[in-house]
Amino acid sequence: MLAELNFVPPMPAAPMLNLTASGRGNVTLDPQTVEISDADALDPPATLASHGFTAVPFTAPKPDEHTEAAYRQIFANLAADALKKELGATVCWGMPGSVQVRNSGARNEQAPIAITHTDFTPTKAAALAQAISSRAPRLQGRPLERYAAFNVWWLAREGPQDRPLALCDAATIAAADLQIGQADMMSPDKVTLHQGIVTYMRHSPKQRWYWYPNLGPDRLLLFSGFDSDASMPTMVTHSAFTNSECPPDAPPRVSVECRCFAFW
Repeated sequence: MLAELNFVPPMPAAPMLNLTASGRGNVTLDPQTVEISDADALDPPATLASHGFTAVPFTAPKPDEHTEAAYRQIFANLAADALKKELGATVCWGMPGSVQVRNSGARNEQAPIAITHTDFTPTKAAALAQAISSRAPRLQGRPLERYAAFNVWWLAREGPQDRPLALCDAATIAAADLQIGQADMMSPDKVTLHQGIVTYMRHSPKQRWYWYPNLGPDRLLLFSGFDSDASMPTMVTHSAFTNSECPPDAPPRVSVECRCFAFW
């Protein structure tokens, strides 16, 4: 399908965007109409090793079945378990503080983010990996041979999706397409607005975009944020987009996302 994605234009200064409110910082976005293909139609299927993303079997409680704090920990643990099963890594660690529930019918911090980006930079991923490894019992006192940051993304409500997630094939992302910048983001407790470092994307016709039109609560999306192994796909950019084929009476998208780290 054809859909519009928001990119950042080439600019000499670091892009600064407010991702949780109407302000856009110092950037005038560069909307582009792109082809977004069905990832499930790929043969062979997309994998973390080939495209930097995949969908795996998954089950989890709904966000309203536990208190918010408890749910963050439960979901982070389930996400880490699913990632470890897929990767066979020594340790996988979910970050409860990064768990975010998004609703396409909401505004501000709970709304889907419709800007092409990845949550990590090489420096940010390295610092988080070091901090996590100092706390994980199985990693303490041993050098890290390899670490990788991942996003996990789960639909907590059956489709059709009005605001699906588009993922860019890592093999089609050039270094020149990426620009490190800043983002104002609301904390998961919705109390404090803080500034984080993220990587935004410039448009290139060489980029190939995918989505999972038949995704449901029985599968979990895994996609690479950064991998210290230079031979592996890395820095998968993503964005919400408007699905023009979704029935107008479809319920809003409810999704849960989390950041995880894998260590070898």
